[in-house]
Amino acid sequence: MDTGLAKEILAKSLDCGTVIPSNISPGVFIQFAADNNDLNEETLDGKSTTHATTLVVYHKKQFGPMPLPKVHADHVGKERSLTRINAYDEILECSAHGKRPNAKDFIGKLKPGGAVFTTDEYKSSCAMDLTWAVTRLSPTNMFTAEDPTREDEEKTTKQTIPGWSGYNSLVFPDATRPTVFGYCPIIHASSTEFSTIKTVMKKAQSICTSFDQKDVVVSFDLANYSKAKQIMWKYPDEFPDTLIRLGGFHITLNFLAVLGKRYQCSGIEDVLVESGAYEPGTVTSLMKGK
Repeated sequence: MDTGLAKEILAKSLDCGTVIPSNISPGVFIQFAADNNDLNEETLDGKSTTHATTLVVYHKKQFGPMPLPKVHADHVGKERSLTRINAYDEILECSAHGKRPNAKDFIGKLKPGGAVFTTDEYKSSCAMDLTWAVTRLSPTNMFTAEDPTREDEEKTTKQTIPGWSGYNSLVFPDATRPTVFGYCPIIHASSTEFSTIKTVMKKAQSICTSFDQKDVVVSFDLANYSKAKQIMWKYPDEFPDTLIRLGGFHITLNFLAVLGKRYQCSGIEDVLVESGAYEPGTVTSLMKGK
């Protein structure tokens, strides 16, 4: 690594109290994602393998030119050695084991109407999604075309309406802004520990505080999400403005598990297998949300 860049990162970390990726700039809403970063090295006994945790910061790219970076280090003098940041290697002790709070304790604390959207933008989005779904499910040949690459006796029709992402990218070609990702130093601890998850949440808080951002949004997978939720239940005063959420992939898996449990033993597995769309093993995993 370039010495000047290393000095700048170290000085910025000392001023802000935490390591902030150099490509993450203030002025836009930042979010976080954390996951395990395990390496299954080949060892003689299968033990002492690497179990680490990675924290990623991301935000939408700003409109217009990027703001000028603030210089934190003194680049005039020369140093033979660099100061080590021990603060980032510190793992906060935490134990969230114990009795979970009573569900009745949350009655009256949730904001009414927090999950109900009646804005014009939301209604327009629902109408657009309905239009896409109807055109995709239309039984007529209005939105299908013959495949010219097949022989006459084997000619089939193919769907000309793209998937949801492709459909919206065509309807709104200029709406998408690129996302900027910044990788924080790896936390040398397993994500299965409550101490590691609390450390991740505290580091996300520190970065948001240095950017004068009040709300902290961190995405986890299902296993780490459950641990983060228990930490928030046990230490509510430490995370008043922290929102943890599942990633889109794990939300989809949970919906698949719900559908699989709802329609189990209905014959839908046989329909999916006999249609040739899935293998039997794949259908079994699909119905379990795997």
